[in-house]
Amino acid sequence: MVVKKIRKESDSANSDLRIIKKYPNRRLYDTARRTYITLADIKKYVLDQIEFRVIDAQTEADLTKATLFQVITEHETSANTFFTTELLQQMIRLYHANMQNIFGQYFEQALSQFTQQKETWTKPLVNPFTAMNEFTKLQKQFWETLTSKADKK
Repeated sequence: MVVKKIRKESDSANSDLRIIKKYPNRRLYDTARRTYITLADIKKYVLDQIEFRVIDAQTEADLTKATLFQVITEHETSANTFFTTELLQQMIRLYHANMQNIFGQYFEQALSQFTQQKETWTKPLVNPFTAMNEFTKLQKQFWETLTSKADKK
């Protein structure tokens, strides 16, 4: 297992980065607020776009992704879910086929493009052709970015 160490707060170039320590008892401690927090607080940090890293209090291993998955998993138990069973099964199959790197890049690009398109479509439309033109540009950009990343590998 590769352990990525996170620089201590005093060493960090980005003073806005919050360090959250995760203890063996699964408790999360926000070192900036000097208080224990919950996964709901982590979700609020994400929604408020607060930069943070979750580290293991003993080994300093980066646990940020695992903690974010916990937030998603907790949300997926509600009635309003994002992932279908079929989508999760397909994602597992991609891991088995060693496709996680390409899929990760594709998924990240697709979400970025979706966000841009959502902003375009929620603006008051003056001319539907302008919106369609913007949509086409975003599609082209998406595929050019994705194929250029694949070509570099």
